[in-house]
Amino acid sequence: MAIGERVRFRTTKFCFELTGLLPLKNGEFSNVQDAYENLRQHELQTNSRYASSKVTKDFGKIGLETAKKVFWEDPSEVLHGRINFSGTPFVILGRKIFDCQFGKNRKEKRKLQKDLERRDEDHRYTKGKKFLMQDSKKIGCPARCVFREICRFPTFTIDKDTPKSQRRKIAEELLSKIRSGENVISERVVIAHLASIEDHTCHTLGEITPEPIDPRLAQKIAEMCQSGVSNLDAMRTLLNSYVKDICRPLPHPSNKRFYPSDKCISNHMYRAKSGGKKEDQQAVVDLVSKHTTYCRYFSYASGIC
Repeated sequence: MAIGERVRFRTTKFCFELTGLLPLKNGEFSNVQDAYENLRQHELQTNSRYASSKVTKDFGKIGLETAKKVFWEDPSEVLHGRINFSGTPFVILGRKIFDCQFGKNRKEKRKLQKDLERRDEDHRYTKGKKFLMQDSKKIGCPARCVFREICRFPTFTIDKDTPKSQRRKIAEELLSKIRSGENVISERVVIAHLASIEDHTCHTLGEITPEPIDPRLAQKIAEMCQSGVSNLDAMRTLLNSYVKDICRPLPHPSNKRFYPSDKCISNHMYRAKSGGKKEDQQAVVDLVSKHTTYCRYFSYASGIC
């Protein structure tokens, strides 16, 4: 067994031990919200994280009138969430792609351009940039999850032996009805393709994987700070109770996404408190500027310079 295969095997075994459950399989969902929830559960079970890299505009809210072509099956270039021939025609409404958090660095060219502009500056006496051994966590992991929203038309179902000429005629008739706004019985679904653990390369999954805090926990910290909670231990106790309410099953204690470190919690508490201070400072600045304008007007009106 190769070294890479041993690493993937240990990673898979560790992820199964985390939750005691197998990763969720690919499937169809009646709406986008259910597909997002399935992806979130997949992230919890595999201790991974995905970020949106490409999405169709207004994904999940696209009307049928935007359909450009009727398909009987997916073309050969479709790799994720492929739909084979079933006799029922469908149209593709949109797509959303999620890359692994350690995937391709899509901002590399922008960063290089900024570095070149910084080097060409005339003033060389400014403070130099801090040297980083690794300025990005992106290492080109190919793992990817894909959502595809399609709409089927079961009343136009055909047999497998139907000739291509008749298929083309039925597809043109269906497309003309869609574009004219006629009432056609349809079924909208979201097909979700989830990356397997073996798709993750160049890195391992598990307790050594860095995880940013979940946005719901960050919002909860801000709310608790506004309520007057300032003790770190009390905040952690409240967060652990909150995780039990929102997560079923519970994530492993090594998952930093739901069990952040003391430093991470302190940073979010400081950010929540400093945000209120900034608002107070801005209110004071506005009040001072208002009184300054009034005093200037009074001095000019009274002839005092």
